[in-house]
Amino acid sequence: MLKKAFYISLSCLLVFVLSVLFAEFILQTIPIIGRNIPVSKDKVYIYIIGESSSAGEPYNPKISYYKILNYILSGKIDNKDIEFIEIAAGGDSIKTQYWKYLTYRYTHPFKKGIALIYAGKNDWDNGSNIVDSKISKIKIFNLIRDSLFQSSNFQYNYEKLILAVKTFGDDIFAATIEGNYAGFMPHLDAQNKILYKEEFNKIDDEILLNKNYEKAKIMLAELEEKDDSDKSWIFYRYGKIAEFTGKIREANDLFIKDKSFYPTLVPSQYQSECIKMLAEKYNLSLVDVFGKVYNSNEIIGFNFYKDNQHPDIKLYIIIAELFAKALKEKYENKVNIKKTNITEKEIYDYFNFDEKDMYFIYRHSLDVTLVHSKENDNTNRYVFKQVEEYLNKIIELNPYEGEQRQAIISFYSMMVEALKGNKEKMLEIYNNNKAVIEKNKYKIYARIFDWNEYNKWVSHYLGIEKFFDLSKAEL
Repeated sequence: MLKKAFYISLSCLLVFVLSVLFAEFILQTIPIIGRNIPVSKDKVYIYIIGESSSAGEPYNPKISYYKILNYILSGKIDNKDIEFIEIAAGGDSIKTQYWKYLTYRYTHPFKKGIALIYAGKNDWDNGSNIVDSKISKIKIFNLIRDSLFQSSNFQYNYEKLILAVKTFGDDIFAATIEGNYAGFMPHLDAQNKILYKEEFNKIDDEILLNKNYEKAKIMLAELEEKDDSDKSWIFYRYGKIAEFTGKIREANDLFIKDKSFYPTLVPSQYQSECIKMLAEKYNLSLVDVFGKVYNSNEIIGFNFYKDNQHPDIKLYIIIAELFAKALKEKYENKVNIKKTNITEKEIYDYFNFDEKDMYFIYRHSLDVTLVHSKENDNTNRYVFKQVEEYLNKIIELNPYEGEQRQAIISFYSMMVEALKGNKEKMLEIYNNNKAVIEKNKYKIYARIFDWNEYNKWVSHYLGIEKFFDLSKAEL
């Protein structure tokens, strides 16, 4: 009986070992085939790797940086048609993109091409996320380990993605990343029980209302000396003073610095430094988007972005032009840049982007800007002017008529007042439009995340629980 059990166990072990060896053989062999086959004779495959900014939010599906790139190149490289393969997706992390790329390439090993990586905005890291593990050459080991253990180390995950792409022989163009540093205050999350809130409010009054910047700097210096004060909030306000007094480089440096303390939806400078280092290590073509906006002599804020991290059309054009330039430098005469000095109007006209499309851009941007500018009593007062501009745009461009139009305008007017903490004004708008809002509130389309945040605001200020049924929200 024991002998039989021994042979059964030995057989199971042998089957397991052979299965692992066979899996490793397949995982090693397919990339070897993929990187050694010649490129297609009639197509150039370009893989778009990243998150929502790579997919074109909030202009997608009509416009994205790679569709503008296609326009610049007239759809051809080396006289071959370009086929873009969009791996990028909103909300993805680098690790998710790694898995999606691997899945696609293992199932399409003959589509050897080019990978454009503009990724990492959802993977905030300031260098404090330590990882002990190294990337092994044994692929089955990497797959099992990465399936079981999560790593938040930006360098590790980005390097793993690079090695995966190199394994299949695709040329890599890696872009540095950036975000709306000036527009969004750091550390607004509910867990941040801000000390000295009254002092910060007085400082904001001096900056925004009285424009007494010298007094505000003195007050900030006093707070900075306190060990338990939030340094990210202090540097953000120093940045605002520099911005309002025309010191652009100093303001940008301060805004970038204040994003280095706590996880935020705006990437840290450390992440771009990692990308540069890895590009040099693996001899990749670097597309320095961060450097372009940093050296633009402009505040890195809403003049480049529609919300916290999604580029405005102006920046999408810049990104496309930078990738076009990098492709030209690598492939020389095979790349013919057909379009130069591109204007925003030119892109809107080419992609048939009309007023209704613009309405949805501003509505989406208002949603994102609102919900990421307030958490409980933590509010970014420096964004009030921007949300008012967005509100005016959706009033101007609103394509709907009658009650739906009235409900949308009334609701967003309420939310802007909620952001400002104006309970009486919010209540007045609601009472004056209650019947229309209640009847048409599910025509106020938004993401489930936005509705969830708005539910909190309506509950807090109006005492109405579960204003939106989240099951009816857009995913």
